[in-house]
Amino acid sequence: MKKILNLEIPDTDYFYAPPMAYMLSVLNTFGKSNEKVMLWIISNFIDICIDINLCSLDIPDGSLVYEEYFRQELWYGCPFISSMDLNADFVRKISEGNFTELVKMALELDYFVYADLNRKYIPNYNQDRDVQHNLLIYGYDEEEKIMNIADYFRNHRFTKEVCQFSNIDQAYKYMYRVFDYEKFSYVNLFRYRSDTNFEFSIDEVKRKLIDYIEGTNLMRKYHYQFFGFEYQNSKEIYYGITYYDALIEILHKDKIFTPKTIQLLVSNKMIMKKRIELLNENIIDKEKFKCESERLLKETVKLRNLILKLNLRNASNKILDLKEKNNVSERIKLLKEQDYILTRSLLENI
Repeated sequence: MKKILNLEIPDTDYFYAPPMAYMLSVLNTFGKSNEKVMLWIISNFIDICIDINLCSLDIPDGSLVYEEYFRQELWYGCPFISSMDLNADFVRKISEGNFTELVKMALELDYFVYADLNRKYIPNYNQDRDVQHNLLIYGYDEEEKIMNIADYFRNHRFTKEVCQFSNIDQAYKYMYRVFDYEKFSYVNLFRYRSDTNFEFSIDEVKRKLIDYIEGTNLMRKYHYQFFGFEYQNSKEIYYGITYYDALIEILHKDKIFTPKTIQLLVSNKMIMKKRIELLNENIIDKEKFKCESERLLKETVKLRNLILKLNLRNASNKILDLKEKNNVSERIKLLKEQDYILTRSLLENI
């Protein structure tokens, strides 16, 4: 017996992290014909934030940076996703020590399984330390004893692969070996839902764009809670347009630029380009905005590629010299200015 849920990975640069990749793949698979899905995406993936002053005992080199689209729950408040959390004690009771049995039950009910597991026991990661990661399971084959899994297994690429039942069972069983594992001890089951009453609001988009270019502290202004922000931190989070200031601060502190830190910016500009395309009827001088959004995206991709290139060249420590810092810093400042002008102009024309 086997059950493999359909999962189509979009050909896009929207992705920057597992939860967003999983959710957008499910929306791409089941919501292609629903125009409201993309309207929801352009309405919600606007404000980005970053904390560059984190500390965590399981990150000994102190290089931890947390960057995200601001969200208040796991699936970004998506009205097209139905989900439930299963606590660890419930999972242990129902699976009786055999985690794959619970996974198979969920898949038979058409639920995708999002679970924090110990990567050391899943060979696809090639990991020799006890490290937690959030994996997506979307199928199984009882005869072959394999699970269909998806994640960023290597080279920062989101792929679909397989592993043995025994790997999944061990990865769940030995989560207790991961530092502070209690924070990651639940399992989430989710699936697409079409019976939603979401309605697009241009006023909501405007409000969020204003928050973005003003660098609004969303937790202070709206008393929002920031989902998944579990590390010790200084509470100095950079929001919206001030994300660029955080990147320059990273340079000054000789911290490492990770691919994810810059990819979040690329994702943000990709969605801005899509936003302008979909707001076509609401925009005055739409061709101008289309060209400007394409230019901003192009320059952001150039910055990402430059940083990746410098990281590869400086593979020993990935710290940039003074000339490289000045070059990257100037590019970041120019991008910030272009981003502000484009966003402000868009607000004045919709």
